[in-house]
Amino acid sequence: MQYTSGSTSTPKGVRISHENIFNHLRSIQLSCGYTPNSVTVTWMPHFHDYGLVEGIMLPLFNGTPCYLMSPFAFAKRPSCWLQAISDYKATHSQAPNFAYEQCIKRVSPEYQKSLDLSSWISAANAAEPINPRVMIEFYEKFKHNYFHWNSFSPAYGLAENTLVVSINSVFSPPVLGRFNSEALGQSKVIECIGESESGTIIVGCGEPIHSTEVVIVDPVTKKRCATDAIGEVWVTSSGVANGFWRRAEESTTTFQAKLVDGLNEDKTYLRTGDLGFMKEGELFITGRLKDLIIIDGVNHWPHDIEWTVEQSHPAIRSGNCCAAFSINELNKEKLIVVIETEKSRTNFKDIYQSVKVAISEYHDIKLHQLVVVSRGGVFKTSSGKVQRNTCRSSFSNGSLPVLWSSPLNQGINKTALESSFNPDNKIKSEEQVKLETWLIQEIFKLIGTSSAEIEPETPLSALGLGSMDTLILVCEIEDKIGKKIPLAEVIGDGVTIHKLVKKITESGWSPSKNSLVAIQPKGSKPPLFCIHPAGGNVVGYSALAKHLGTDQPLYGLQSQGLIPGQRPLTSFEDMAKHYLKEIKELQPEGPYYLSGMCLGGMIAFEMAQQLKAEKSEVAFLGLIDPRNPPTLLNKIISQNSDKNYANEAIPFERRELLCKLRDEAKVKPPISFPDNLVPEDPTLKKVMDTNGKARDIYLPRTYTGLVEFFWANQTPGDLGFYHDPRVCWSQLAGGGLNIHEIDANHFELLEEPHVKVLAEKIKRCLEQINH
Repeated sequence: MQYTSGSTSTPKGVRISHENIFNHLRSIQLSCGYTPNSVTVTWMPHFHDYGLVEGIMLPLFNGTPCYLMSPFAFAKRPSCWLQAISDYKATHSQAPNFAYEQCIKRVSPEYQKSLDLSSWISAANAAEPINPRVMIEFYEKFKHNYFHWNSFSPAYGLAENTLVVSINSVFSPPVLGRFNSEALGQSKVIECIGESESGTIIVGCGEPIHSTEVVIVDPVTKKRCATDAIGEVWVTSSGVANGFWRRAEESTTTFQAKLVDGLNEDKTYLRTGDLGFMKEGELFITGRLKDLIIIDGVNHWPHDIEWTVEQSHPAIRSGNCCAAFSINELNKEKLIVVIETEKSRTNFKDIYQSVKVAISEYHDIKLHQLVVVSRGGVFKTSSGKVQRNTCRSSFSNGSLPVLWSSPLNQGINKTALESSFNPDNKIKSEEQVKLETWLIQEIFKLIGTSSAEIEPETPLSALGLGSMDTLILVCEIEDKIGKKIPLAEVIGDGVTIHKLVKKITESGWSPSKNSLVAIQPKGSKPPLFCIHPAGGNVVGYSALAKHLGTDQPLYGLQSQGLIPGQRPLTSFEDMAKHYLKEIKELQPEGPYYLSGMCLGGMIAFEMAQQLKAEKSEVAFLGLIDPRNPPTLLNKIISQNSDKNYANEAIPFERRELLCKLRDEAKVKPPISFPDNLVPEDPTLKKVMDTNGKARDIYLPRTYTGLVEFFWANQTPGDLGFYHDPRVCWSQLAGGGLNIHEIDANHFELLEEPHVKVLAEKIKRCLEQINH
């Protein structure tokens, strides 16, 4: 089962057969130049088809080395990716367009000197629109490191086809076609003649891979398009899956499309939903038939963004009065939002600020422009559905009935920058003033807003920084001041540029050694304490706090050992004791509300045990998809290895579960897997290793209270079964186990849109307790 990427609340599972995998890997092997001497380096997530199929499965199939690094490591320092390619002499490595752009921007000339990219023969680029400017700039920057232009391998693929549809052949130069822009707007393909004729450059995605056929089809008539026309891309190959899981109607529409041409009427195709054309055997992708928005390699559905926008400010009209879509500006996808307001005269700047922050917080993307239109300006069908394509066209040609629009990205206004500071600079040291000025400039580079809008007293959370932006900012600060800055120092409630700078420039300053982090301390409700997962950080709980609402205080408990020189705790019992000590300094008496993701759920379980032992009340214990405790799981497997349960006096459901566990364990023993992606930073790696060892030796006891278990029921493969809470947790929850299923896999639970679903389920539990 391979899930499609995207931000829908119910991701679609694609049924990939063994035949699909085997034949598709063979096709990639033949088309992408894999040999017995190939070496792969990948940082792509393993739950993404790119990272799973070509990143892991292909090297196994090819019998050649593969070096894995975490996406977190790449996001923090893109140079790590190139350094790994250089060190391990990688021949194949893949990434979306934005990864190459990050390397252009963030790999310093000094670091670049040590790189040797001569072994890299296939630099695949796919998963989002490919920017020709980025390819050219990447080549120009790294050609002195022996990176070859012919190493670029632009590609196109999708999960429904297992992975790849087409890719540029190894050692062949990538194709950059130049086409008449006006004709493209009319779905026509006219190649520009001569260097003097301007046009739109489109990167070719190579020829269809081995045993793959691509046809361009009119999505309405289902007839083949003329050779000079743009249409929907249809695919047939041995990699095409046999449908979506539990979605029969959608499967028929998507996987069993037939051409209306009177030829070979029984032949079926996969409808990709993407638009493109074929030119001399090369596939060119021009856009998306679907409304899906892809920015920085992440998919976003417009209606999710529109819902967020409508909820962000009371002056925005609800009921399909908002349209979200992307435009291509300078070969980069940008988000545009068009709204109607309740009144034509209102504080549009205030609305803009609310919308910008909401989109950043809930979707982790930047708003390029907000457009306020008069009533009826958001076009709809006769049935009331938003016509996003019509809104996009009207935006592009300037025909929207605009009342107000936010400014586009501007350059740094140095005068405004200087005047944005508190005029009484005498209370600040010269070092603080310089650092604040530098920090505002760095934030400007990340979010692209006018520096006049960035003030030192503005909370960092209100500036629209995405999670990757925050990581980059912390790295830049660390390099600037030569000190480690824990993420908690930046994500805490009320942290402003001024407060952060003042803190880190104080004489003798060192990061807080406390575990307790105030993620959202405001509100009248009892505080919820969330324990860190294996990585030790609590950054992931920020999104959960926002969805729980402003009246629900939320505190995170991060690992000891995150500060250089600080030793991590080595057992869950010691961790629980330490965290409870800090919690009681804030809340001396119960009832207590505890939760934790993954490994943090096990620690929260132990904390509840200790509170019960001392007669303190635990009102809520919410475990967010922890795996079954290894010690207990292995014990159950060992005891049940030879039983047939025929005469066992146990409930049928439990008997059925144990039989399956017995049978599975014989062929696929429990495997150890990381609760998070392993970081490159030695301090963080030590914390994760220590936490993992503590988990493996933990001996849980039966808990007498009720346990609320939030289960990611789509965790793939073997992990899914050994993750089933009914195996162990049902035996440990003496007061009952309530299982709340969420259609997501384990690694997505704290990400949008699944974290919103998780928050709603937790809210309902808390409301039942408090009422």
